[in-house]
Amino acid sequence: MRTSARCGRGVAAIVAMLAAASFAPGAYAQSAGTDSAAHAAAAAPATPAAAPSTTILLASGTRQPNASSLSLAQAVRVALSKSEAVRIAQAGVLRARGEVDEALSNWWPQLTGTAAYTRTLQTQYTALAKATATPVDTARPSQVALCSPRIDSLSTPAQRQAAFNSALSCPNNNGFGGINFASVGFGSLNQYTLGLNFSQTLFNGQVLAQSQAAKSPRRAAEIEVTAQRAQVTYDVTQAYYDAALADRLVTIAESTLAQSDRTLKQTQLTKRVGTQSEFDLLQAQVTRNNQVPIVIQRRGDRDIAYYRLKQLVKLSLDAPLQLTTDVEDSTAAPDGVRLASVETVTDSEGVVMAAETIKLTADTGVNKRSTVREQAETVKENAALLRAANSERLPAVVLTSQYQRVAYPLNLPSWADFLTNWNVGVGLSVPIFTGRRIKGDEMVAQANLDEAKTRLQQTRELAVLDARTAIETLREAQAAWAASVGTVTQATRAYQIAELRYREGISTQIELTDQRIAQQQALANRAQAARNLQVARVRLGLIADLPLSSAGAGASASQSAAQGNPTIAPPGATQPSQTTAPNGPSIPGSPSPSAPPQTPTYPAASQAGSPAP
Repeated sequence: MRTSARCGRGVAAIVAMLAAASFAPGAYAQSAGTDSAAHAAAAAPATPAAAPSTTILLASGTRQPNASSLSLAQAVRVALSKSEAVRIAQAGVLRARGEVDEALSNWWPQLTGTAAYTRTLQTQYTALAKATATPVDTARPSQVALCSPRIDSLSTPAQRQAAFNSALSCPNNNGFGGINFASVGFGSLNQYTLGLNFSQTLFNGQVLAQSQAAKSPRRAAEIEVTAQRAQVTYDVTQAYYDAALADRLVTIAESTLAQSDRTLKQTQLTKRVGTQSEFDLLQAQVTRNNQVPIVIQRRGDRDIAYYRLKQLVKLSLDAPLQLTTDVEDSTAAPDGVRLASVETVTDSEGVVMAAETIKLTADTGVNKRSTVREQAETVKENAALLRAANSERLPAVVLTSQYQRVAYPLNLPSWADFLTNWNVGVGLSVPIFTGRRIKGDEMVAQANLDEAKTRLQQTRELAVLDARTAIETLREAQAAWAASVGTVTQATRAYQIAELRYREGISTQIELTDQRIAQQQALANRAQAARNLQVARVRLGLIADLPLSSAGAGASASQSAAQGNPTIAPPGATQPSQTTAPNGPSIPGSPSPSAPPQTPTYPAASQAGSPAP
């Protein structure tokens, strides 16, 4: 009986092997291949006849024909040329330069030209003109004596002068007694004025300090442009590798689905032969069907990651896109970024123990950080403004001059009709009593300076923490990447053995499912480690220009939380939804300033074949 049973199992195993080879040769070659073969694009999973309703439709993130190819360097170049953040920073530089010119203009001579025309409608001097309209009555001795005084040879000089003064008070042909007042502006109907006004500041301590204070914002704005360009480069790098990682996770999920399909077909064949029970068939069906939601979710995550990348490079969200830089390409880098490297330490068996030596290509010193340099310029600005507030007590000396050419013609003037006015003066002003306004300005300026110095010290401390965090993140990423190389090879080989044992009937489906989950986890860990390593190297290469991490002092806590292994539902259960962040729903593939995205974990669960609730 035992011999016949063994022969029956052997015949059934041979039939199952031939059927599996004929049904899914492509999928089997993929699972039995090396790590690179497992990372290749899996063929569309075949759906068994028993479950036609579980057919998976391709999402929009799948590679489509006529898709635009985009490398990491190209993505960064396009994003930098179209980034709104960079343009805003450049506008800030232009504004700061204008403020510097405004501040320095107070030291240059000020020269303005003026031109004016005035038409007189009515004036107080009209009364003199009315006196000429009254006819002279020569019969009246008083008026004749006034306008035509008689001077004989015996008159004294005083009498002659009195007679001359009386004659000047009489009307003449010009309309004003003795003098043509219209020619000097009194009562003239038309007035034309041409002039130049000149001023030069000789001394003003407040102007000097303000001109010095205006230069610091300009330097800070120039640093901000560099910082924004580095931030855009880092954001695009994260988004690009997030999309590449999402592609790899989709490939892994589809490969696992293909493996589940192959196991289901083998179980169906052996069930027909009679070597396996209905319970084994149900386990295979549930395991296969539970993999479908994971594939759908991976594709949705990929779509969202691609949307984020397209938004940064200003592409249409519906435009097909194909990434050409692989997540494991250690030589890929944005233009102008020198990647850091890490030397790992292994034990006698080749297992990575730690990452010791880091070869940095960028200066991580505190004083080189862009945020620290910007804050240092703020301190200089507030120090100059304090000097400006103190200088309000000093006198201000200004040289002024005015030059005018005026004319009062009855019609259009000629150059000969213009008269000249020209004066030069020096003015000095000293504040004597301002109601403690100057004292208040000094107190405000001193408080601003103290605050700026304190913020500079705080920024230095955060810069030290941020640099150490970046170095440790790179060291951990390098160690995880090196350790994943052997793990993937071992997990792939273990699954091949488990699959062979299951076909031969000497192992259970639970053992095969556990090995499949272990292989899937190893591939996902390797892809995640590759992504984290590339992002960490770029971050450390941009560390001098990058702004400080928004996590601040809580960066280490955030990173330690991210290093935990969140559990993703096994094939026997649905996967939980993502946690909602305080500022809105979390988006898979969105850049994180301080911590890498969470690595999906596939636990080795013995309940893999249990039916879903």
